[in-house]
Amino acid sequence: MLFYHTPVRQSIYLFAVFFRSIDFGFKSSAISIGLLEAIRDLLSKV
Repeated sequence: MLFYHTPVRQSIYLFAVFFRSIDFGFKSSAISIGLLEAIRDLLSKV
C-alpha cells in the first residue's frame, strides 16, 4: 500500500492518462477529417 502513494506510481498513472487522451484525440480528429472528406466529396458531385 505504501508503493501506491509514491511519486513514481503517480507519474506513471499521469502518463497513462496523458497518452490515453492523446490517443483519443487522434481518433476523434481522424473521424472529423473523414467527415470533412465525405462532405467535400458530396459537394463536388453537386
